[in-house]
Amino acid sequence: MSSSLLTIAVMLLQYLLQPSLAKPNCASSACGTIRNISSPFRLKHHPKHCGNHELACENNVTSINVNSQKYYVKAINYNNSTIRLVHASIISNDTCSFPKSSAYAFNFTRRAASVFHVHRYATYLYDDREAWPVNFMRCPTPLKNASLFTDITRDCASNSSTHTGYSTYVKVGHMNASEVPQTCGLEVIVMTSWQRFKGLNNNASLAEIHDSLLYGFELNYGWSQTTKWGKIAIWVEFLVS
Repeated sequence: MSSSLLTIAVMLLQYLLQPSLAKPNCASSACGTIRNISSPFRLKHHPKHCGNHELACENNVTSINVNSQKYYVKAINYNNSTIRLVHASIISNDTCSFPKSSAYAFNFTRRAASVFHVHRYATYLYDDREAWPVNFMRCPTPLKNASLFTDITRDCASNSSTHTGYSTYVKVGHMNASEVPQTCGLEVIVMTSWQRFKGLNNNASLAEIHDSLLYGFELNYGWSQTTKWGKIAIWVEFLVS
């Protein structure tokens, strides 16, 4: 590193290590069960400098738009920089209400071990060790051997999310393309951080699948320039690369 870059790095460190990085006129707010909404989040119509991530509050329910999809915010943990989201289309008293579009890993960025070096500009990260895909498959005919899947065809026959004349199956966990039965197609893939699915060795019931979707999935926002240590790591990595 040249002397000029070293000087810049030292100045940045001095700035980032100031006792207070709080923005002026940015009191915390609340919406329903989500208390202490503060940087990097802010409610709609609050000053933009109070947070990069805008939340909406409608009928005391907190929501956020991510990748052009609406999610309800179930929890924000400022200690580990995570936010837990549930797709807005899931209805609590309808076990057959499923999202019509996927919210899977390719919508977000995988949290790698050397995260500062791999995803410098990522907004949200997910940890594939603590989140599992729920795969919804549609088949033109019933599977002869469906022991590896949860058959929800009969239970959800009247649901508009399913297709008349087709069989619908669910598989929890990561799947390879070769594991999808021939003639079947993956319709929707949704992530969940429901801990009961950790180490799951058998098929989940429809009730468990629905509960997992209502629990939602966690994303890490620790990079959104809110943690001064994260800022330091990003800038130092940038300057020495």
